[in-house]
Amino acid sequence: MPDPLSRGALQERVFQTLLDAAARVFARRGSAASMSDVATEAGVARATVYRYFGSRGALETAVAERGVEQARGALLAGRIEEVDVAEGIRRAVRTLHDMDERFVVMLRRRGDGDLPAFDAGVAGPLRRLLDAGQRSGAIRGDVSAAWLAESLLGLVAHAVAVPPSTGKEDTLAAIAGLFLDGAGTAGREHRAGRPRSARAGGDDG
Repeated sequence: MPDPLSRGALQERVFQTLLDAAARVFARRGSAASMSDVATEAGVARATVYRYFGSRGALETAVAERGVEQARGALLAGRIEEVDVAEGIRRAVRTLHDMDERFVVMLRRRGDGDLPAFDAGVAGPLRRLLDAGQRSGAIRGDVSAAWLAESLLGLVAHAVAVPPSTGKEDTLAAIAGLFLDGAGTAGREHRAGRPRSARAGGDDG
C-alpha cells in the first residue's frame, strides 16, 4: 500500500513543477500561452495539468498567489522597513527580482484586478518604506509614495521580462541606482547644483 505521506510529497513536487513551468510560459507568452504549452514546459501530459488546475485562469492565479506569499515572506525577512531607505530599496529590488517570471505573472494578475493580496503583501511595504523616506527628507515629496512604489515595481518587472546583458549584481545595482537617482533628494540637489554645461553633457562653446 502506498505511503500517504510519500504520495502527498509527490503531489506537492508535481504541483510546484507545474507552477514553475507555468510562470515561465505565462511570462514569455502572456495571453497566448495555453495549458498545452505549460504541459510541454513541465514535461508532463496535458491531462496532468488539468488534474491539478481546472483551467488556465486557475493556474495563472495559483502562480500569482504562491508568488505573493513568497515575496511577502522574503520582504518581511529582509526587514526593509527597519533600515535606511536606500538600503531598504536595494533589499526590496533583490527580493522582487529573485521572484523571476513569477513577478511578471503577479503584476499581470494584479492588473486584471485578481490579486488583492499583492497590495497588502508587496506594494504595501514598499509604499511604507518610501513614505518614511519622504518624511525623513531622503525621498522627494513632490510625488506620492504610491506613485514611486509603482515606478519601482515597473523597473523590476522590465528587468525580469527583458533581462539586460549585464550580470545579476550589476542589474540589481542599476535598478536601485536608477530609482534612487530619480526618487532621492540627494541626487536631485546634486544635479540642481551642477553647471549648465555639466547637466547638458558638454560645454556651450
